[in-house]
Amino acid sequence: MKSIYFLLLSVMMVWGFNVSAIKVLVAEIDPILLTSIRIFTAGVGVLIALSFMKILRMPTKKELSTICYISLFNVVAHHALMGVGFFIYHGGQWWFNCRVRSAFDDGFIYISPK
Repeated sequence: MKSIYFLLLSVMMVWGFNVSAIKVLVAEIDPILLTSIRIFTAGVGVLIALSFMKILRMPTKKELSTICYISLFNVVAHHALMGVGFFIYHGGQWWFNCRVRSAFDDGFIYISPK
């Protein structure tokens, strides 16, 4: 039972380091190229894992359409926009370039660019 907790901790650490790595790598590599490399590597890793588990099979047409939809919006769009965002805004740059307006300005609190 303890091995599952170690596995979960390892996955969480890799996931967390992944975001830090993206932040560093987009300074050197185009964000879209980086996204395509990461998605390709993850796909190959999943195919290898499925083949070792002996559960690799061709998806049905319905599964294939679902896979394409999820791949486009939940993987490609998400990671591409995250990479572009890290490329444009460095660290806490956005927060330091903004100011918090108080409730007395317009009746509510919000963040606006300077």
